[in-house]
Amino acid sequence: MIEDVTEAGTKEGRRKRDLTGVVLDGLYKLKVQHCKGGMGEIWSAETLSLGSERFIKLLPASFASNQEYVDALLREAKLTDNLEGDYFPKIEHCGISDCGIAYYVMRPIQGQDLAQLLDEEYPRGMTVEEALPLLLGILRAVAVLHEQGVIHRDIKPANIFIESQDGKERNVRILDFGVAKALNDTVVTLGATIPRGTQQYMAPEQYKPIPDPATPANDVFAIGLVAYEMILGRQPIPIADYQDRIASGRELPSLQEHPKGKDAGVNEALAEQLLRAVRFDPAKRFSNAGEMLEHLERAVLFDPSNLSPGTIIDNTYRVIEPLAAGGMGAVYRVKNIHRPISEPQLLKVLVYPDGPHGRMGDKLRQRFRLECEALHGL
Repeated sequence: MIEDVTEAGTKEGRRKRDLTGVVLDGLYKLKVQHCKGGMGEIWSAETLSLGSERFIKLLPASFASNQEYVDALLREAKLTDNLEGDYFPKIEHCGISDCGIAYYVMRPIQGQDLAQLLDEEYPRGMTVEEALPLLLGILRAVAVLHEQGVIHRDIKPANIFIESQDGKERNVRILDFGVAKALNDTVVTLGATIPRGTQQYMAPEQYKPIPDPATPANDVFAIGLVAYEMILGRQPIPIADYQDRIASGRELPSLQEHPKGKDAGVNEALAEQLLRAVRFDPAKRFSNAGEMLEHLERAVLFDPSNLSPGTIIDNTYRVIEPLAAGGMGAVYRVKNIHRPISEPQLLKVLVYPDGPHGRMGDKLRQRFRLECEALHGL
């Protein structure tokens, strides 16, 4: 379990351990400690042979002599290294140093975690336009994880890394597999018999004194909470209210019922999918991230260039037939469902070549608005 706690138990443990300048196995010189939790510290280090930078995760002093935790860290490194895809850290080396420190080495990545992004750029929350591409990226990453039979069990903004390279498109990576569980792993891990993870993102079934067996639906719940937080700008369940809310069964409301959700542009389709993700009963959630991704894409990313007859647009117009498609738009003959005796009308919809949240989205919407204003002035 990764939490913001200090080492405790000894006089040495109450002081911050400074390993700056320590060399591990004659290979890696520790430079700066970036973050610290109950079961791990992340350091940047220099490879002495090449002078290049690496990230290193190592056990805190309070667990350095505990073989169970040493085994858990090395098992985490092996699990992470076995993951396929570009959504996860790349492990280069793991072991126990000649000075007795268990550690593993990762290739460095540039960017920031989602918690930093929300704090620094979106303290009042994101709009749907801003949040949806990141949410879809998170789901794609965790879907790949679930396809490989692994449950993360600690999805939260601090463990979602937004990678950036030369200002190009953001790529999502999932970090910290300290309490992750491989479904085919028969080893009893540290998180197997007691609740593990971060309390305010844990699914209700995991927040029991003896948690239910881990399933991908645990991660779906956490992803749903992260989505709410991205829109609202705060955790949807305050930490002080979490136990009471779980015990009383008070489910989260739809984002459409929250003023911030409406202001952010949350429509009924999106709100419905996110509400399903945070149901307290795991049987009522999506079974895994892949299923949630499929439903979310179908709900919010329909193809406006190929609408079938009978499709309802904006709860007002029913498509009668397609007439033309090309360039940046598609034209349909439609009928106003609220005015059954009115004549059919022509309706043009904007078509995005790379989806409504792609790189060209804002420019195309601006051009489309200008076209509408010009036609309105005729």
